[in-house]
Amino acid sequence: MTPEFLKKTAPIDPLVWLPKLQARKFRLDQQLFDTNTPTPVKEKLRAAIPAAATTVMLYKNIEEFKTEFQDGKNLRWIQQQLESIPTEGK
Repeated sequence: MTPEFLKKTAPIDPLVWLPKLQARKFRLDQQLFDTNTPTPVKEKLRAAIPAAATTVMLYKNIEEFKTEFQDGKNLRWIQQQLESIPTEGK
């Protein structure tokens, strides 16, 4: 984590680009049970997302996560968002 390395990776730092996000809809899935990412970092990521465009899914344990992700259930949100886009001529 040298200053040189951090400078090179700054453009892809989620805490830098998430607040600039201009998406109309955005979904963040977080695994609260994951110990690799410290809790304060997870909280900073949630805080960095523009609230108006955000859906946040928090999974407290592996069972919740597996239930949501089995058989592509997690992709329903994407499908709903795509289906809600008005098409020309309708």
